[in-house]
Amino acid sequence: MHQLFCSRPWSQDAVIWAQENRSYYMLLPLRSEHTPPAWAPIVILISLGLLWGGVTNVARFVGLSGIPPLAYAFWTLIIGAGLLTLVNLVRRKQFPSSPRHLRYYL
Repeated sequence: MHQLFCSRPWSQDAVIWAQENRSYYMLLPLRSEHTPPAWAPIVILISLGLLWGGVTNVARFVGLSGIPPLAYAFWTLIIGAGLLTLVNLVRRKQFPSSPRHLRYYL
């Protein structure tokens, strides 16, 4: 078994693929253990539907309670950015900040 900048052993197929494509920065090995469970897509779909449907109710409540729309938008963005930062910290992934990514974000 070969190793490509990683402490895990790689399968021969992954090594051949990396050599053919000159990709030595592979993040995930090509193994079946990384496939999500069969029920994951439906759970994600239902969760996102509930969140998306609940946004209108929260916005209505915020509007009726007299909170300025700009403050609501600001805190919504800050909370979302904080949650995504926590997810990246738990996954130990860095925020992609190459010039190509920054152009895409803008």
